[in-house]
Order: sequence, then C-alpha cells, then structure tokens
Amino acid sequence: MKNAFDASARSYIQPLEAASFPIFFYSIYCEQDLKFRGISCKRTINHVTRATSAPSRVTRPIACAAARPPTCPTVVTPPICNQRRGDLPLSPPALLLLLPKLRTDLRGEGRGRERLDQETPKPRIDRRDEMSSPAEYYNSLPPISKAYGTLCFFTTVLVQLRILDPKFIALYYPWVFKNFEIWRLFTNFFFLGPFSINFGIRLLMIARYGVQLEKGAFEKRTADFLWMMIFGAISLLVVSAIPLFEFSFLGIPMVSMLLYVWSREYPNSQINMYGLVQLRSFYLPWAMLGLDVIFGSPLLPGLLGIMVGHLYYFLAVLHPLATGKNYLKTPKWVHSIVARFRIGVQANSPVRPPANTGGTGAFRGRSYRLNQ
Repeated sequence: MKNAFDASARSYIQPLEAASFPIFFYSIYCEQDLKFRGISCKRTINHVTRATSAPSRVTRPIACAAARPPTCPTVVTPPICNQRRGDLPLSPPALLLLLPKLRTDLRGEGRGRERLDQETPKPRIDRRDEMSSPAEYYNSLPPISKAYGTLCFFTTVLVQLRILDPKFIALYYPWVFKNFEIWRLFTNFFFLGPFSINFGIRLLMIARYGVQLEKGAFEKRTADFLWMMIFGAISLLVVSAIPLFEFSFLGIPMVSMLLYVWSREYPNSQINMYGLVQLRSFYLPWAMLGLDVIFGSPLLPGLLGIMVGHLYYFLAVLHPLATGKNYLKTPKWVHSIVARFRIGVQANSPVRPPANTGGTGAFRGRSYRLNQ
C-alpha cells in the first residue's frame, strides 16, 4: 500500500517539478520588472492570489501540512514574491494560466503610472533661480557700480593693449593747472593697474561689494550713492595733493573706500577668504591690507581708501545719529543729474524727472475743455 501511494505521488509531482523551472525564472524576471516600474510585487501577487477562489486539484497535496499524511512528500514552490501569512500558494500550472493576465495588468498599471506622471503639473521655476547669461547679469547690475566697473575694465584693457598710454590719464597736478588737462582729475580713478591677481580682486570687489551696497543700503537712493562716490573722489584728490600721499592713480583707494563703507553697513556678515579663513565682514578691509602686503603691493593706497571711507561714514551716518545734524546731505545738483538722465531710482527726491513728451511740435500746447 505504501509503495503504491509513493508511485502515485511521484507520478503526480514530476510534472510539477518540470514546470517549476520556467515558472521560477519567469518569476524572477517579473519581480525585477515590478521593481523597475515601482509597483509593489507583494500587492500584485496577493491580488492575483485572492482572485483564485479555491486551490485547484493540483495544489491539494500541498494545501495544508496538517491534512497530508506523514509520508506525503513535500513539494517546494518557487519563491515568486513575498506572500503574506494566510495567502493561498499558487501552483505552477495555475501560475501558467494567470501569468498572461498578470503581465497585462502590470503593463496597464505601469502605463497608468506613466500617464499620471505626465498629467501631474510640474512646479513653475522662477526665472530668478535659473542660471542667467552674462548679458542678463550685466543688465541686472545697478547703474553706478556697473558704469564704474565697466570703465575700469575697458581702461585697463586699452592700457594693456598699448592703445592708451597710462601717462595720458595719470594724475599730475602741474599738468592739470598749467596745461589745463582737466580730464586727469577723472581718468585716474579708472585704472586699477595691469592685468594681475590684484586687478582681478579689485574688479570683483566692485562687482560684489559695490553692487551689494548699491542694491542694499542704497536701494532706491541712486543720488545718495552717486554723492558718496563724488565725495570720495574729491576727498582722495585733496589728500593726493599732499606730497606724502601723492599717487598717480586713485582707482585702488576708491575701491578700498567702497569696501570699507560696505563693511560698516554689513558688519556681521561672514566672509570666507579663499576657503582658508572665515571672519566677520567688519575686518575685511584690514584683511585685504594684509593680502596686499603678502602679494607685494603698496600698503598706502588701501589705507588711504579706508581713511576716506571712514570719513564719509562718520559724516553721513554716525554724526547724524548722534547729533541729528547731517552735514553731508546730498546736494540738489546731484539729484538733478540723476533725474535728468534717469539714472536709477531716488526716493523722496526734491527734483522731479522731466516729463516724457513723445508728441511733435504740432501737437504741443494747452488743452481746453469743450462745453457740452
């Protein structure tokens, strides 16, 4: 009796063992495809398992371990997916019948997920967060810093190409008064030295700290920022008349003055210098003096710019806060220049910009109300 039962069980199980190998490899492929599509393999297989109303005749010998006799051989089903406890195991023939439908369902669910991703609205990207082109960045700069940085750059380029002689733009007071070469009072501020690391640092200071100062502390105060530059230039010209502080070019002191005013307006900002030292912005002008010493540049131009910058900050900010009297108020003619040429924006300006009359002379004149 025992031998007859073993023979019948062996003939009953051999087809299952033969069919289990393609099912096993196909299940691995199905599992990898599910992971690639982001679909829960466990949920899908359980859904197909619950769709089966009852175990088929083929799965009866392995349906329950307690129902089979002790001598019944154990058939190990291939690990299709991680099934939850209580789910019915699927036999290989049943899987062969359900796999085409399972494959169709998976494709449909994957396409539905792709369609859902396509229909989901993408977040709008602000154009300010995008990488701007050099032309857009240049156009976004404030007017005074942009004009000064541009003049410094092209003046240095012309001198480097030997198109412009530095002696023609240098500050030399005997030639200014005797030969009446007035342009030297202006052009000496536009030369920052030949192409070098110091020239690059000074130009970056204008592009960063000058722009941040004009956009931040001097926002909608273009006339005040222009007056600060004019006051700094006049002060540097007066100090340069002293033989001890005589310099042919005052571009570096002007940049140092901008840096000092910026450090007083933003004293608590953290500055990382070349990835080596991190310090407060209040000490940045003095750190730049130390770098000038390291690079072999003269120390006096930077120190002169710090002195003039402190003079402006004391008269324009500290003294009015202490006494309530402002002796460095922006004159009206500076407001007139800003309003006349429409340079930037000046809040509470005493001078109104000229009206933009776009009509021709034939249509100018008074208007009269017609009586009804």
